[in-house]
Amino acid sequence: MINFLSYFCMGVGLLFWFWGTAYLPSRRSVLFKLHMLSISDTLGSIAIVVGLLLKIPGE
Repeated sequence: MINFLSYFCMGVGLLFWFWGTAYLPSRRSVLFKLHMLSISDTLGSIAIVVGLLLKIPGE
């Protein structure tokens, strides 16, 4: 169960990373693009770190 939750968190983190980069080719302002990219990268990184922390007790 912990492995599934760990991989799920890491998968969600990767999805957030790619979701943030999807806004880069849009025609919106540069500040909007940077805002979306920074938010999605932060959330994605947090989710990946949480997923990795869940795997530490199994090591």
